[in-house]
Amino acid sequence: MRYQRFAFPFAFALLLIFSCNPPAQEPKTIPTEPQPPVEKPVEQPKPMSEYEKMFRDSGLVDLEEYIPGIKIDLKYTTLDNFVKADVYGDLEKCFLRKEAAEKLKKAQELLHEQHPNYTLLVFDGVRPFRVQQFMWDSLHIPNKRNYLAPPSEGSIHNYGCAVDLSIADSLGQGAGHGNAV
Repeated sequence: MRYQRFAFPFAFALLLIFSCNPPAQEPKTIPTEPQPPVEKPVEQPKPMSEYEKMFRDSGLVDLEEYIPGIKIDLKYTTLDNFVKADVYGDLEKCFLRKEAAEKLKKAQELLHEQHPNYTLLVFDGVRPFRVQQFMWDSLHIPNKRNYLAPPSEGSIHNYGCAVDLSIADSLGQGAGHGNAV
């Protein structure tokens, strides 16, 4: 009688165990033969932007191709700039005249020799005249000539001989530009 209170649950459990049907088919096993790799779709290169084509046709060099390790963060392809507008559209690359790019490359090499964990971070390079005009028209402050060249005179940016830049650490964080771009 001592075990009587456990008899019913025990019998019920045995009934459940033995009444289960075996699987209809054998469980699948891991294949021993190597499977062919899954092919990833090949990404099509992005079409070249109008500005990139114009810059390349003019003999300007792409800084990321020309200067190993340099970082580019084109501020005028975003809204994070003083005109609060994307003035470059689909341009994602920064260009300079070869002579200016050579000087920038030397600066990058010197920085890397003295501080291996740092790199140059470029915010802007060559700037078309129509972008210069847009910036000029957007800047409503006294003495704006102190901050931006009038489009009628042009800027050395317009000729691919100037960059806006900072220094970035190993995480790509800028050390500061002095002012908002």
